[in-house]
Amino acid sequence: MKTEKRRYLLVESTADLDMREGGSFAHDFLKELLHNIGEVNYHSANPRIMKYMGGNRFVLRCNLERYRDTLIALTFMKRVGGIETGFYTLNASGTIRALGREKEGNKPKG
Repeated sequence: MKTEKRRYLLVESTADLDMREGGSFAHDFLKELLHNIGEVNYHSANPRIMKYMGGNRFVLRCNLERYRDTLIALTFMKRVGGIETGFYTLNASGTIRALGREKEGNKPKG
């Protein structure tokens, strides 16, 4: 069986949203993403919020084949849970670890 290639996106919200673990943000966000991307593309993209980075940032995982569709859907998202907001993709990478390294400005090891 072929392994699924994934892309990790560092996303920032323009509004102050309640992004606590177990909160309603993840449900509302994925519901709005489903609305924008469509059911077939949503299930192909298999988006998941992997990590909350603090502030208004979080890491979103999606399938590499539907990476562009996910970016477009994020661009068109204007409201989550009744709150007007916008989402910016700050960075993208093949692993969460590399995403964190790139966020820090590619500091040399050691």
